[in-house]
Amino acid sequence: MEPDHFYTKEWFPTSVVSWKNFLPSCKKCNSKAGKGTHDVKALPIINPSKQKPNDHLSYVANTYMIKGVDGLGKQTIKVLKLNDMERMIKKRKSIVVEMKQTVDDVLDEMRAREAELAQQSAAYQDKVQRQMNGLLDKTSKLSAYSAVYATELVHFSPFQEIREMGIQYGVWTKDMQAKYDHAESIQFPIEANPL
Repeated sequence: MEPDHFYTKEWFPTSVVSWKNFLPSCKKCNSKAGKGTHDVKALPIINPSKQKPNDHLSYVANTYMIKGVDGLGKQTIKVLKLNDMERMIKKRKSIVVEMKQTVDDVLDEMRAREAELAQQSAAYQDKVQRQMNGLLDKTSKLSAYSAVYATELVHFSPFQEIREMGIQYGVWTKDMQAKYDHAESIQFPIEANPL
């Protein structure tokens, strides 16, 4: 992640030093191959500091693609090339596959060691909390692909089982719940794959 001038230096030189003009951006979106020198006033795109991306974008199930639900969403996808196979879709797929494998591994271990959770083994509870926090931390607004990650995570039934076991055995904390609530707030609406 790196700071991006939402209003580009080329079109808005007086905004260059305004803190309100800096947003976290991935290196590729912040390059000429991404937003580049796009004039965001002439052809608006989503400003995530002022608009909720999930009001304008949806996630197409099983494709790792983003869909614009209105003109602003469609323009944002076009300008930022959000459905570029090499730059975006393959990366989204990679992080989702990795997340699901991690969740499956954590859940398998929790099932196998459920007695330790029930006995409130401090060492094992700490491990489970670190694992759950690790998953939830990737939904932070400073994490790349956080909205896709959040969308996939909150809809992945094995993660819901982990969460329920965490609540049942007292390892799900208020901090985790706050992170989970944030994940729910940034997730994209899911559309069925038309194919």
